Amino acid sequence: MKSLVGKGFVLCVCLLILCSGLHLFAQDAQKPLPTWTISVNPLGFLQFGPVVQAERKITENAVVLGSFRFHSLGLMSTLVNGDDDVIVGIGSAAIGAGYRYFYSFSNTPNQIYFGGVLEVCWIYGDEDVGDPGESKYSNTGIVYMGNFGYRWRFPNNFSISTGAYFGGYREFFSEWWYVNDYSYYSAGEKIQGSLTSQVFGMAELAFNWEY
Repeated sequence: MKSLVGKGFVLCVCLLILCSGLHLFAQDAQKPLPTWTISVNPLGFLQFGPVVQAERKITENAVVLGSFRFHSLGLMSTLVNGDDDVIVGIGSAAIGAGYRYFYSFSNTPNQIYFGGVLEVCWIYGDEDVGDPGESKYSNTGIVYMGNFGYRWRFPNNFSISTGAYFGGYREFFSEWWYVNDYSYYSAGEKIQGSLTSQVFGMAELAFNWEY
């Protein structure tokens, strides 16, 4: 697993270097923000899940956004929330909303941006599958992140964003239960779990379509 994480890190670095050179082919003239932008961040497969996002312009320099993150499809989701005995459920995900402000340059369509995102994240799954003590768990929490980056805008209403998210995760609900009668507990009897907090962050490499 450590080897896989190392290869994923190298891939991330190579992709960021590649995108850093693509701006040489961008248009020379400044252009305004589009009304709508749809984004996909596949780099999330190596982190806490790929992200699909929609931006809506509210001023000449700012947007509000909505996002959906497929938490269960991320490599780091499995490393942090699961191990050989714990399985992260395929439906584990997060839905979020946020704000971004864009700073434009006079001689290029490329932009610097910064803002923030707030997500509600639900994570559930199984532990010790097939054992007498097999159990299931369900956790819900808040993810809060600042976001900054650089967007390269190309002809044909296409752009690439490279940046980072950094913040934290705080659970406000956690419970688990045994699948079968086990020890002093009946099958399905809900047991309150301990609430956890942890640092949360993701690198961003998003492909955007402007409308």
